[in-house]
This record gives sequence, structure tokens and C-alpha cells, in this order.
Amino acid sequence: MSTLTNVPRIWTAVDKLYNISDEFYDSPDYWWIIAWYNKKASESEFEVGEVYYVPLPLDDVLVFF
Repeated sequence: MSTLTNVPRIWTAVDKLYNISDEFYDSPDYWWIIAWYNKKASESEFEVGEVYYVPLPLDDVLVFF
């Protein structure tokens, strides 16, 4: 995990994990990676103004699974 790049973002009232996944991974299917990486079960656990991280690159993240 030390080889991953952490892209910091700030959660907004209109954020959706599937949209963030699509933006960074070119697919909405990996929304769960962002949730898992930030120790959240779903979008409802994120709070507006909270800093969260998107791990990159996707191929390296998937090696852990």
C-alpha cells in the first residue's frame, strides 16, 4: 500500500461514490474501493467538508483484493 498515490478530496453535499469512481477509474463499478480505503461502508458515512482519499493507480489497488 505504500506504493499507492493518495489523491485528497473534500466531500461535498452532491458527491456520489460512483461518480468519483468514474472520474478516477473510468468506471462507476469501483466505488467500493474509495469507500473501503476511507474505512466507510457507504456514502452516508461521509460528511460534508471531510477530507477523503482516492487511491491510485487502480491496478495496484486491485492487487490487494
